[in-house]
Amino acid sequence: MVLEKNSLVLVDYTARLKEGNVVIQSTRSYDPPESNAPGTVYRPKLVSIGNPAHPVERGFDAALADAQIGVPESVEVEPKNAYGEANSANVRMLTMRKLGENAEKVSVGDEITVDGKRGVIKFIGSGRVRIDFNHKYAGKTIVYDFIVMKKLETPTEIIKTILDDAGLLENEESFNLQDNLLEVIVPSKLFRKDDIQTKKYFLQREIFQFVPELEGIEFIDLHYNPVKPKPAPQSEVKDLEL
Repeated sequence: MVLEKNSLVLVDYTARLKEGNVVIQSTRSYDPPESNAPGTVYRPKLVSIGNPAHPVERGFDAALADAQIGVPESVEVEPKNAYGEANSANVRMLTMRKLGENAEKVSVGDEITVDGKRGVIKFIGSGRVRIDFNHKYAGKTIVYDFIVMKKLETPTEIIKTILDDAGLLENEESFNLQDNLLEVIVPSKLFRKDDIQTKKYFLQREIFQFVPELEGIEFIDLHYNPVKPKPAPQSEVKDLEL
């Protein structure tokens, strides 16, 4: 193992179905999957080796642990170490009534959620519907072409990357790390989000996990007076003084 367990790394990769060579995931704008929506931001993925904080499929995780930083590599991952084998027990026949108000809208091939499970409709007829609740890539071998771009080493770059991945990094002034105490300025666009407190809770747990020397984290909701100009970041002030 080249990269030890719990290493945080940035990975640039493309994942394809071996059968048909169809791209299903990618961090590369030049090799996008068909399912990606317009406006998708392509950038290296944050991955925690052997750790569920930022996971990838088990076989891919094992390949990353043995990878050399900066060296392009490829690995073929069997179904059991990717999205699992297809299981006939996950294919269910239900009455159309089970679909409620969606019963008149669905057709074969549609993805639908029933009882909290996501599945694909395979058959409709005689008031019944057959739904496959296996993952859509179950039973498929996945080929990953990848390169580990960087291993995050210092507390500052770990914190910065975690905040950025969580959508809490607006600029270089979004956090301040001093004397093992961390201040994080919450972006104003998140103030009214219903899940912001839950997001803060899990974020602080994650940061403490990967930067254990930290003694405390404070999240700051900073409100600016709308009738006064917003102060420039300190970096800009210093540039002006020069």
